Amino acid sequence: MYAGINSPYYQPQPLYSWGSFSGQIRHSASSYVESVWQGTALKDGTHLTAADGVVDIVLTTKQGSTRLLLSGPTSKARPAAFKRGDEILAIRLRSGVHLPFISGSELTDVEQFLDSAGGRRFWLQNNAVEFPSFNNVEAFVEKLARLDLLRRDILIEDVFAKRSRNVSLRTIQRHSIATSGLTINKLLQIKRAEQARGLLTNGITLTSISYETGYSNPGHMTNAFKHFFGQTPKTMRTIMSNQST
Repeated sequence: MYAGINSPYYQPQPLYSWGSFSGQIRHSASSYVESVWQGTALKDGTHLTAADGVVDIVLTTKQGSTRLLLSGPTSKARPAAFKRGDEILAIRLRSGVHLPFISGSELTDVEQFLDSAGGRRFWLQNNAVEFPSFNNVEAFVEKLARLDLLRRDILIEDVFAKRSRNVSLRTIQRHSIATSGLTINKLLQIKRAEQARGLLTNGITLTSISYETGYSNPGHMTNAFKHFFGQTPKTMRTIMSNQST
């Protein structure tokens, strides 16, 4: 189950993470969805899409044509080009949420447009599914789950929630690769970099952030940021500061 419209999880905020887009972003209490954002490009440009290690479902509208893009777990930053007026609705699924009919390794660092089923629908495993909207994402993913097109891996969820499980690292590794195509160590590295990124706007020094989030030194954190986000912590802090003012 997911929270209703009055839940604090649901309340949208202005979209700052993509500086060339105007839009909104919100978190979700759904057990399948981490966050949702929608935006319209204000100008032509290229954005560095960050590594996330999870599946993203992206609805794109370009020159009046709407398509659904399935974006697999990403392991490193990569450029994404856009044109002025492009509209995007992006659903970021939670760690461990996967498509049971395709292995994680087949989707890792892969983007695939799904075939249109006519009208505002797309084909997914012989199912004609209606496009989602910003406000009905939770109902959309619940329907996919009922059709067994989405599943949760509880073991992976427990790893990230730091809930103790009497299982071997080999078992965890097998689940991690099956759901994302990435090792559990790589997924934890991405999560640590995201945690460090989330502290950039609170005034803490970069050195303090690096040690607080478990990096051996600031240089190690900088290297991780370059790999996963395509930018240094200093550059990202400046960008985030300018966008929030």
